[in-house]
Amino acid sequence: MIITGNKKTYSFEGIHIPRIYINDIEQIKIALRLLGEKGSLTNKEMTEETARVRSEDIREIFYLLWRLGFGIDVTKKGREIAFVANDKLEGILELSDVSLKEMVLEKLKIYNPFIAVLDKLEDYKNKSIKFSQGDITKDFHNGRLDGGRLDNTHPLLRWSNDEEWGLVADKKITDKGLKYVSEAQKNNIF
Repeated sequence: MIITGNKKTYSFEGIHIPRIYINDIEQIKIALRLLGEKGSLTNKEMTEETARVRSEDIREIFYLLWRLGFGIDVTKKGREIAFVANDKLEGILELSDVSLKEMVLEKLKIYNPFIAVLDKLEDYKNKSIKFSQGDITKDFHNGRLDGGRLDNTHPLLRWSNDEEWGLVADKKITDKGLKYVSEAQKNNIF
């Protein structure tokens, strides 16, 4: 369990990190529009409705958006889990790309793995060290890089490096990023 602000708990061992780019608003809108049109989607239906090479991308998008409170509920449809559009979705779909992207960033304040990575980047900044993906991966996987561990940190680092969000620049957390972490830690989410 990751508790924001408690760096002793910062470990990704046993935690599923969606391997998607939640800051890719076009992909988010495609997924949300599809859910809005269909009303609900099971894994099988998602695969049938999308032409993605990684058909699990849409499931991972829905999973994270559901956790962040984005107009999506989860239920069972027969034996399968289904993502269901709720009454918030229509309003979310009406947002501009800029507003939606800002909403994603705001809601990510409750996603502890993301906040933990940014918080760790503060340590690197305080030591005047530029980080690498390998460094961050080792920090969150007990010094290990093997077995797909880089795949867990790559999306989180890509989100943090989004130029429009301005949280990280030149492999260092920005003042905006530090403020963002501080605000997120006040939520006491774990």
